[in-house]
Amino acid sequence: MELTRRDVLHALFGATAGAAACATKPLDREIPGTSLGPSMAVGHALADAVSTDGAVVEEVPVVIVGGGASGLTCGWRLLHEKLERFVLLELEPRTGGTAISDSSGGLDYPWGAHYLPCPARDQVDLLELLRETGSLVGYGADGMPEFEESHLVVAPKERIYLGGAWSEGLYPSVGSSTDDREQQRRFSAEIATWVDQKGADGRRAFSMPLDRSSEDPTIRALDAIAMGEWLDRRGYTSPRLRWFVEYGCRDDYGTELGYTSAWAGLHYLCSRTEERKRESADLLAWPSGNGFLMRHLAEKIGAQRIRSNSAVARLVPSPDGRRVDVIAKEPGRTVIYRAERVVLAVPSFLRRLLTADHPERERLVSYAPPFAPWLVANIHLRERPRSRGFPPAWDNVIYQSAGLGYVVATHQALRDHGPTIWTYYLPILGADAKAARKKLQALDRKQAVDAILSDLGRAHVGLVPAIERIDVWKWGHGMARPEPGLLMSPARARAAEPFGAIHFAHSDLSGVGLFEEAFSHGNRAAREVARAIAT
Repeated sequence: MELTRRDVLHALFGATAGAAACATKPLDREIPGTSLGPSMAVGHALADAVSTDGAVVEEVPVVIVGGGASGLTCGWRLLHEKLERFVLLELEPRTGGTAISDSSGGLDYPWGAHYLPCPARDQVDLLELLRETGSLVGYGADGMPEFEESHLVVAPKERIYLGGAWSEGLYPSVGSSTDDREQQRRFSAEIATWVDQKGADGRRAFSMPLDRSSEDPTIRALDAIAMGEWLDRRGYTSPRLRWFVEYGCRDDYGTELGYTSAWAGLHYLCSRTEERKRESADLLAWPSGNGFLMRHLAEKIGAQRIRSNSAVARLVPSPDGRRVDVIAKEPGRTVIYRAERVVLAVPSFLRRLLTADHPERERLVSYAPPFAPWLVANIHLRERPRSRGFPPAWDNVIYQSAGLGYVVATHQALRDHGPTIWTYYLPILGADAKAARKKLQALDRKQAVDAILSDLGRAHVGLVPAIERIDVWKWGHGMARPEPGLLMSPARARAAEPFGAIHFAHSDLSGVGLFEEAFSHGNRAAREVARAIAT
């Protein structure tokens, strides 16, 4: 049955926001653009047997499978460990994973991850990377890292649309009641307490990366309930406060209050503030988003080590377990990479496919978190449409929309006129991640564009005439969803442990899709490989 416009808008935005979007007119002209996405067809084809007849055999000490943030980090760290003989195999034509970016008309823009909170002083590896990129310029007298000003998000950073106009910040304070304000005050005080909270083991309750957080059972027990239930228990009923907290869950995890671990929800709010009296960490952002970091990592690894369009079909361990054959289909040939060590830096659910020939396969595939699907659109504008209230910011959010709003590619350049690109983000929500993914895949580009403009059109005057093109990207597996019980599960704890000559650097090993986590796992796996080869 063909879906009506109302059906599509309600499916994507929910009843409340969908009704508001329905109040806008459907498009009266065709807006040019393309529909993009990862190589789903190629990836799914790997389930078919790949013949090794006539395959080329290439012996190499280390093979990294996957060229997203964790795989690129692993290669970068191997070079720092003085291991230069390795190859990185990437399914797509280019590396970067969900942090890829593009350029058009002299403007860079992201297709996914688009910012990085400034790391704390104890995140030594990440600070090392940022020093290489020129983002870290030194340390202050207090020992705190200092960052290149042009790489920090400049003011105004955020604004929110509600009540017919834009206002500063992301909290929907305009028109709030006395009870809303009291609950907000109480909530802020409670979060400040959690920022300073330490467990019985002396660790902070919530730290970055996640596995540095306290292992105190009373704190870890928060993972057993949903963030919505935690708010209920604490008496936080304000719709505005609950929307604000859920916005954070949707932003970092692609989930709603009812499907987000309370531990994960509190981690989002607490981990990036070192002390309760300090502000939350500033944000580093580049016009290309985290593609800036991906390009740096790829350049350090070098094109000679990166094999793009390499579809890895399976891993075959030798009988003695001392090496692994990585069978890959590449343009015009099949290659068997015979390696001493292999690092898997692809989503965990691919373990089941890639280890089909492993004699102890079932021990390898016990962990596979659900993934949240995302729709991302880049809206190319010849000029800026008008808006009421607070001026345009880097991050622009519409209250009660299921969409996360948009970031502005030219914001860091301090351009407030002329052509620009808005990158719009919409997590596809729902209790069932698979059903949400099917919903995304069934959405055609015309429906997606109409939905996006219906959402944004109510906040901007003259939006459609200002648009030159809209390109959309479907991320079927955008990021891991930290559903209740996942983060503290024994399966997740075991999943990072090396298995014979196979090491694991899946970014989803933390149960969330954050750059800091992918970076941490890439570094860990590279150091494991370096130690193994040295012995």
